[in-house]
Amino acid sequence: MISAEILVVFFGLLSAVSWGAGDFSGGFASKKANVYSVVLITQAVGVFLLAVSAYLLKEQMPPLNSMLWGVLAGVLSVLLC
Repeated sequence: MISAEILVVFFGLLSAVSWGAGDFSGGFASKKANVYSVVLITQAVGVFLLAVSAYLLKEQMPPLNSMLWGVLAGVLSVLLC
């Protein structure tokens, strides 16, 4: 069995590599294409992968009021930033 300390380090490094690769790829793609199209495509891919992984893991839908709070937070973050 792998210890919790090793898993913390492993997943931390995996997260850093994933974040860095995404940041590099997004910056590289936005040099070649319109920034808004890059953002739209990456968000669409993210929503698709999230939906597929939730389906495969048999996750339940969150309550409606939680989803509404999430929508409100997203809208306000766009308007206030």
